[in-house]
Amino acid sequence: MVVDVAVAILQRKNGAGQNEFLLANRPPGKGWAGWWEFPGGKIEAGETPECALTRELHEELGIQPTQTQPWLVRKFDYPATQDAAAKTVNLHFYFVDAWVGEITPREGQKLSWQRAENITISPILPANAPIMKALALPPVYAISNLAELGEQAFFARLKNQLQGGVRMIQVREKQLTNVALAEFAAQVIALARPF
Repeated sequence: MVVDVAVAILQRKNGAGQNEFLLANRPPGKGWAGWWEFPGGKIEAGETPECALTRELHEELGIQPTQTQPWLVRKFDYPATQDAAAKTVNLHFYFVDAWVGEITPREGQKLSWQRAENITISPILPANAPIMKALALPPVYAISNLAELGEQAFFARLKNQLQGGVRMIQVREKQLTNVALAEFAAQVIALARPF
């Protein structure tokens, strides 16, 4: 049996301007009690993921989302544990950037705002651990296109993007030999290192 679940990645900026995400601790009496997860819950029959997200956030946290964006769907197979049967879930992840109401733990759960690159709570539900790693990545990154631009134009544009805030670069040049690719990547790293 596959269970569809709507999952909310509530995000805010902390005092230092860094993104934080809300995690909830599964309360006693639920499967995987004590584990940390993103808020959300089961999508009921005849319900869209968006409707389930809204309902679950109201039930769990007492808020009404006003700005959401679908992100990804992830399938995960949970093994059986002492307190929960094995099951497969399709997790429908949504970014929630704005909401109405005060976040209140309505099910007795603990809540914690965390930075994806510096998680201070444990354990994280197995299905959510890779999501936290993905959230730690920059939202925008550059992909090399040396063949299209030529070396001089590519490095000029890359420098401009680095000065503009790009902090991740994917070097993808299939036309280069392994030696030429290694030399090119070394040049990219040298240019990017100060940023």
